[in-house]
Amino acid sequence: AVGPVTTADVDLADACGAVICAFNVKYADATVASRVKGIKVLSHTVIYHMLDDIGKEIEKAAPMVKQEVVIGEGEILQVFNLNTRKSGEYVVAGL
Repeated sequence: AVGPVTTADVDLADACGAVICAFNVKYADATVASRVKGIKVLSHTVIYHMLDDIGKEIEKAAPMVKQEVVIGEGEILQVFNLNTRKSGEYVVAGL
């Protein structure tokens, strides 16, 4: 929303479990409500600082996603022990 942070903004953030990001606005009217409800208010006058804080909040909220990429396949032909290798394999596909 545009304009100062209000108690309605705090209520909405509380219902959604969100963080309020305020840029170059006042939020004196909503200070008490945000403290009572435990809503974090990020207030900045420098846009780059606000973007850094938003990025940190997204990293905290987003789960880590691991993606496995198959770059090749191998077929075990025979198992034997060497100093550096544990099996003999044949590259079927990939690198």
